[in-house]
Amino acid sequence: MKIKKSWGERFFDTGNVAFMVGLMLVTLYPLIYVLFASLSDPSQLSQHRGLLLKSLGFSLDAYRKVFENPMIMIGYANTIFYVVVGTCINIVLTSLAAYSLSRQNVMLKNSIMFMIVFTMFFQGGLVPLYLLVGDLGMIDTRWALIIPNAVSAWNLIIMRTAFQSVPVSLEESARID
Repeated sequence: MKIKKSWGERFFDTGNVAFMVGLMLVTLYPLIYVLFASLSDPSQLSQHRGLLLKSLGFSLDAYRKVFENPMIMIGYANTIFYVVVGTCINIVLTSLAAYSLSRQNVMLKNSIMFMIVFTMFFQGGLVPLYLLVGDLGMIDTRWALIIPNAVSAWNLIIMRTAFQSVPVSLEESARID
């Protein structure tokens, strides 16, 4: 059985779809422009005015110039390092903290959780973060970007809730085994 939509609902749906398609085009066009400009011949591109809906000629000179710069590969290596190492450290530390705070016999569990939630809503700011990194001796090191963000309060709360849903009997049977 199909529910028949009223004239107002069809009008709203049509307007909503038109608005979303327009928003999508406005958002995607700068990305498409950059792609076509990077694949265009530089001399033809410099003479072009207006919308760019296809590449003007075909040239990979822009990509050759970019990859001739040795700093690009260093930047990619740093990005991969920060993502892989930072994510691994974040997952390990957040999981350890969430599991320990999900157990019933942990002392001061509520006070610790209050401090974690408090820091989630009220962060110290950039200057105290810089002072902390300086006091820890991590200025101009890779660890200055990884260690201060090693535990995510939001992820810790979600993991703690998931760990709390595991029955205590399952943990007791694992200890017996």
